Amino acid sequence: MAELSKQSPKNKPNEKLKPSTINKAKSVFSSMMQYTIRPLHIITQNPCHDVEQYTLPPKQQSVWTQDQINYFLSLQSVKASFYYDMLCLSFSTAMAPEEVCGFQESDLKSSFLSLHQALDKYDCISDMKRPGRHRKLIIPDELAVLLQKRLALKNTWRLQPDFLENDLLFTYKDGRRINPNVYQEILRNYF
Repeated sequence: MAELSKQSPKNKPNEKLKPSTINKAKSVFSSMMQYTIRPLHIITQNPCHDVEQYTLPPKQQSVWTQDQINYFLSLQSVKASFYYDMLCLSFSTAMAPEEVCGFQESDLKSSFLSLHQALDKYDCISDMKRPGRHRKLIIPDELAVLLQKRLALKNTWRLQPDFLENDLLFTYKDGRRINPNVYQEILRNYF
């Protein structure tokens, strides 16, 4: 076995580590000990087996009231935003940014939305692996009109010779997809 050299720790002794960091380290160490049991047969019991995981406290989340959402969507700077339609869809349906960015034109019906795909952060269409995410959502008439206007606007963009054709409702003027990370950053900037 190679001789071990003394190294200074990255964290100071009095610096607190997050419970998730400790749990990850415990998991890695436990896996290493399990490997020494089988297939190496060096030890017979895992000393990490009885070490308890730290419990992680639930994160506090604040939720806007309907009045706060209405006020936010009525601001002139928000109404003038290129992403206004997407924001309205997000607030009305609680769709994830991946679902909003991956929303297809054909998913838009007169009074409901049919969700069956998403756009991941790598700009790839995914089929939303969990079956509970495939769903139909009833939408308010005002939102349906807003989304139909967005579709009409996209159809005018299609007349441009350099338009990148795709079936996503929300794209840039040249047809490029709107990445969910970009949209999520827009949401964060507003808050």
